[in-house]
Amino acid sequence: MKHPLSLMKIPQFITGRIQAEHKLSSFVSSAIDRINSHISANRMVFFPEYTDHGITHLELVLQTALDLATEEAQALLTTSDAAVLAVAVGLHDFGMHLTREGFESLITPGCLWRGVPYFDQKPWDILWQEFYADATRFDGRKLRSLFGEGYRPVRPLPMPGEQWEDFDYLLVGEFLRKFHPRLAHEIALYGLPGKAGLSISICQTGSAEQEFLADVSGLIARSHGMDLRPCLAYLEQSYNNKIAPRGVHAAFLAVLLRIADYFQIQASRAPTARTEVNSFQSQLSAREWKVHQSISDIHNTGNDPEAIFVIAQPGDVDSFLKLKGWLAGVQSELDQSWAILGEVYGLQKHVRLDELGLKIRRVKSNLDDIEQFSKTVSYVPAKISFEAANADLLKLLVEPLYGDDPAIAIRELIQNAVDAVREFDSLLTQHPQLQSVSRYPIDGDVLLEVEGSKEGVTAVRFTDRGVGMTAQIIQEYFLRAGASFRRSAAWRHDHEDSTGHSKILRTGRFGIGALAAFLLGDEIELTTRHALSAPDDGISFRAKLDDESISLSRVLAPVGTCITIRTPPRLKGRIAKVAPTNDKLGFGNAFGHYFLRKPSVSRTIFGEAAEVNSWLPQPEDGMSADWRYFANKDFQKVFWTFRRSYPELSSNGIVIKTGSAYDYQRSATSLTSNFQIPYLAVFDRDGLLPVNLQRTALRTRQLPFEEDLIRSVTDDLIAHALIEAPERCTSDWLSGKYEGFKKGVRSWRAWPTWVLTKDGFLLGNAPLIEALSPRILLLAVGGAAAYQGWADEVRAHTTKDGLIAAIEAGVFHQDRMGVSTGVKGTFTQVMNGFFFFDGFQLRHSATLIPTVLAERIGQLRPGKALRRDLAKIGKATIIDGWASIQRPGFSLTQLRDAICQLPINSEDPVAFCLFELSGTQEQRSAQDNSCATRWLEVLQSPVVPFDTGERAKLEQRASDQIAEVLSNRRQNPQTRIKNEESSSSDPESI
Repeated sequence: MKHPLSLMKIPQFITGRIQAEHKLSSFVSSAIDRINSHISANRMVFFPEYTDHGITHLELVLQTALDLATEEAQALLTTSDAAVLAVAVGLHDFGMHLTREGFESLITPGCLWRGVPYFDQKPWDILWQEFYADATRFDGRKLRSLFGEGYRPVRPLPMPGEQWEDFDYLLVGEFLRKFHPRLAHEIALYGLPGKAGLSISICQTGSAEQEFLADVSGLIARSHGMDLRPCLAYLEQSYNNKIAPRGVHAAFLAVLLRIADYFQIQASRAPTARTEVNSFQSQLSAREWKVHQSISDIHNTGNDPEAIFVIAQPGDVDSFLKLKGWLAGVQSELDQSWAILGEVYGLQKHVRLDELGLKIRRVKSNLDDIEQFSKTVSYVPAKISFEAANADLLKLLVEPLYGDDPAIAIRELIQNAVDAVREFDSLLTQHPQLQSVSRYPIDGDVLLEVEGSKEGVTAVRFTDRGVGMTAQIIQEYFLRAGASFRRSAAWRHDHEDSTGHSKILRTGRFGIGALAAFLLGDEIELTTRHALSAPDDGISFRAKLDDESISLSRVLAPVGTCITIRTPPRLKGRIAKVAPTNDKLGFGNAFGHYFLRKPSVSRTIFGEAAEVNSWLPQPEDGMSADWRYFANKDFQKVFWTFRRSYPELSSNGIVIKTGSAYDYQRSATSLTSNFQIPYLAVFDRDGLLPVNLQRTALRTRQLPFEEDLIRSVTDDLIAHALIEAPERCTSDWLSGKYEGFKKGVRSWRAWPTWVLTKDGFLLGNAPLIEALSPRILLLAVGGAAAYQGWADEVRAHTTKDGLIAAIEAGVFHQDRMGVSTGVKGTFTQVMNGFFFFDGFQLRHSATLIPTVLAERIGQLRPGKALRRDLAKIGKATIIDGWASIQRPGFSLTQLRDAICQLPINSEDPVAFCLFELSGTQEQRSAQDNSCATRWLEVLQSPVVPFDTGERAKLEQRASDQIAEVLSNRRQNPQTRIKNEESSSSDPESI
């Protein structure tokens, strides 16, 4: 049987079975003729680059279906089977031959193609709306596979009468590819969608018998794109028979069609001549053609009679992966098909239907032995790509993680390279033979090269003499977002000790550093060789972020890794802008980031070597003028400093930019109420420092070593006090010369930096003051800073349980009168004893004010309340220019008299308040408690004596615990470091 307008031939087996059955012959002839006519007259407008889905394909599928059936099965096929199989094969891809007008009719609401109720609850217009909504969220990889490199975002189809673009046709093609099995069933029942909603009849449906044949033919055509079991259930519901409804063995025919269609992968469907002259827009189509062309033979003449053998030589990794997927799919289909045949016909021995079977059960290939096959090709036959839930997720990760700052990419790649060098050094201790391996001949352990000029960067290259990577590490870790090799069993075996702690410093931990490289360009070029690999077992590849597969080639390479990123025009200027303006690299420079001497990092920028301005401490260093340190069980060493020319936080030599995250005034994290938070250089072997994914700050406000840091800073302050404090209150030391003290305005309840006792001084820390149990407080307000000019004379008359504190130096200076709005308010506080200090309740006993101060305040246009205060002075006892205002029962006359004997500095007067103290039950901060605990632990006394002999005894006691700290202070005395934030006009210097 052959239609005059087509080339489709119906096998003799089919025509021989149905020629005597006029109704069946007419049904088949009519349907095939109409299918032929449409395919011959219309090209596949939605699939312009697909492999052959025309007449030849239908002939091959039908013949293959018959060939798959055993002789026993062929003998059992009925005339109805022959008719239904022929029509079902003609229908199975027929929906892909829809015209544009037919598609527009199909998605028109209320159209004839209403679905088959058992299967379809949604009409075509809703299916299209849902598909379009999904398509707008296709990632870049999906869009590129459908539309090619020049893809654009999905947009609505043109209005009727408007011109369609290639993108529009390809988008509809993806929709039809997904739903053409359903459409095949509806075409059989309702006809082919045509222009303006018209239906083109394909199958005769005028009689009940014809309607049955059309339904079952459409069902079998439909079944090639879905699980078979729902189709069997449909037969049971519609015809009460899933085994052989009306003599049609539908389950067996469906198995024949789906397996036969799967096997249409031969090279003849993708002629080489066409690919030599055509350039495919869709990567999906290009891959399909290449896969078909790689098949050289399919046969079943081997030593396994139930197996079919596929011989292929895919020329690239894409074709290899596609073929492997196809082979796995065929085997899965065979397994499921045999299971279905057993379920449906296994118990039908009495009518021999258990003999309905296939000639093959297995598919075999020369690709099965990957190791052997890999020897025949130049690429690594494995699926290797950047991985995440979808390709756009990888792109979306880059911007939230890193912004668009190219400096972040430089940091991440330097960090990875330095880690690799440390790993090589660790491996060298286990494999001494590595001492002689060939490594990259570069200056330093890591070399960063920036090519181009200040007008535009052309390439950035990172070369390291590190441990390198194998193909497995690249595939499973480097290209897989979130998979860090440093968490693998192999890494732990090489680089962890028996207790599970890392033997080397490691900075990378999240497995996302490779993503940052794409801030510098769209494609990376990488060559690497692992230290334990043979010289010719290096790996080289190029990769874009959304490549569906990446081909790894084996090359001769030295040990280490070289990554090159070519800079696209849009980024050349941006990267050049962050290049250093001189040949010195500061901590804030985009090409800096790492500032340890070992492993060493060299930088060549536009052909010139760039030198480092300043270094961070090495983990083996001790204390110095700039740095102190401590260590604990989790961190190898934590260096800290109050010198603001260093970065605020670094980890293993890599600078972590934290903004003001450590500013006491704006952070909930504080060491104590006394100290600034120091800048930190952390050496973290086990990756315990809680840095965020961007590595720009910590994830928590709580430092993981906060207790140890407080103890270390307290130790240093104690050494500062023991060695550098004066013997008398005659210098400004007591104003707070320690470099770590908080700067700025005192909190309204905070104690001054230092407070005095009769014989010495102590830190203004509430828990420490409580340990002294004072009962009397003499508070000085105004006057010279650091207790100068009066404290030594007053101390001699203070009781043993007395405390002296001074605040707001210079507040009553004559130059501030009439200028500062706070002068009158402070005077009112002094007059009424309105002061509060952490840890204590204050009962105001007396105020002593120079009369010259009262006179000046009276000249400031005082208000009603202030006039009342001034009136009190008029009634006060005046002693040598001091106005003494006392509460009833006042008894500290000796101390009052000592104050009244002080000379009055009329230019910068000081006023005094006397208080009785009692403790409170306020809860102290853990940090303040820790500082006080450490102070008492080291000194066994809250007070540091002024007397040098007594202080020497205290120092000797402290040396049992802080000998190294004391030694460092002696070698670097009075190391007060002024705020240097504005000391340099060059922003790169910090």
